[in-house]
Amino acid sequence: MAGNIAKVPMFSVINKIKKNSYPVIELSSWHLEGLGNYKRSPHIAIITNVLKDHLNRYSSFKEYQKAKLINIKYQNNNDYAILNADNKITLSFIKKTKAKVYLFSLKKKVKGAYLQNNIIYFNNSQIINIKDIKLLGKHNLENILAAIVVAKILKVSNKDIKEVLTKFKGLEYRLEYKGQFKNFSIFNDATSTTPEATIVALNSLENKAIILIAGGEDKKLDYSKLALEIKKKVKFLLLLSGTGSEKLVKELNKINYPAYQMIADINNLKQAFKLALKHGRGEESYLLFSPAAASFNMFLNEFARAKEFNKLINEKKKK
Repeated sequence: MAGNIAKVPMFSVINKIKKNSYPVIELSSWHLEGLGNYKRSPHIAIITNVLKDHLNRYSSFKEYQKAKLINIKYQNNNDYAILNADNKITLSFIKKTKAKVYLFSLKKKVKGAYLQNNIIYFNNSQIINIKDIKLLGKHNLENILAAIVVAKILKVSNKDIKEVLTKFKGLEYRLEYKGQFKNFSIFNDATSTTPEATIVALNSLENKAIILIAGGEDKKLDYSKLALEIKKKVKFLLLLSGTGSEKLVKELNKINYPAYQMIADINNLKQAFKLALKHGRGEESYLLFSPAAASFNMFLNEFARAKEFNKLINEKKKK
């Protein structure tokens, strides 16, 4: 694996690739623009969804969509495009590729992978019951469906797919469970850089109070829906300094989120973590770090802030 997904530069794996191996690469919209310059798309391409992001870099959401489309735009009829049937934009991309198209869906039966009565199927073949999957959240089920389609294209057996899915615990910094500390179940979701990603994280955690650390720099995104989710689900909110945090506070004020349930403009993660532990005392709680914003005002990137959060957890557990 290389690219964003593994923090491994793509060119660093070139000499390791053998004739029959399959590199798995997560391409950002910026990477895809580079592919577009050469009019190339991958042999097997997945577009999980297209949501508003990086609008501080693109002139419009349509321009961002064009960058995402490059992943399948230059495919031919020997290639494969795997698209999310539950996302209107990705579904519209069917008409814009020459590849063989497979879909995945949590809502309906499709040509590809789908969920029905808590069972995941590929076409009409049963793969796994979702109770046997360790990963949390609807977004991870979508990712699993997409991965199953790739596995079946490559003729991986249902038995092998199921074995992996029952063992896989997820990737670092993506709603990653960091264990228990006193009355807290701690999750590091530091790679969530959009409001939508943090909404997914909040919806993945149930039956306990949520203490949320969020905030950072804005990417010209809309925080109104996140504010509504925070009002419904978050017992106490701690916001790191940044323009994204300022936008979120304005949206929370519009819906009368109680001021006593929030501390804003915290200028370092260590202080936010300390305050989170203090305000979550007394009942079983989730402590979730899911920023919903970019990191560049305080950190080199989202991975740097993720490592800092892990460091704080480890230091606290040693005391």
